[in-house]
Amino acid sequence: MLSGGPKHLSGHERWGKRNTMPIPSFSIDGVLPPYISPSGPAGRAEDMSPYVVSAFEVVSTFGGSNERAKILDGWLRHREELRSLGFQRGFQWLNGGFVENKEPRDLDVVTFLFRPAKRAKLPHTARP
Repeated sequence: MLSGGPKHLSGHERWGKRNTMPIPSFSIDGVLPPYISPSGPAGRAEDMSPYVVSAFEVVSTFGGSNERAKILDGWLRHREELRSLGFQRGFQWLNGGFVENKEPRDLDVVTFLFRPAKRAKLPHTARP
């Protein structure tokens, strides 16, 4: 579910300046809660998923095993590659088993980028 369901995290650090929050604890079902407001889903938008968190918060919260560390390394390299291509602003939704209380196989990512004013020069690739 990509419209802000219970398992989404949004990585905004360096790509947009929004206030971040700590990642909430897992629910009894082993997933991130859809909201953390005491007034329920009618609370503030900041208290509902997708939660705005930093990449540091994602790594420190979800990097607890070797498999998770490998997955996070790939995610961080992907973000660095996007920056090297000139994409300096954007955000990502993180979803799937990676943001659940279980050992994941992968990380589901949806990336929203702002087009750079000046595009970085792309490497030349040979055509067959």
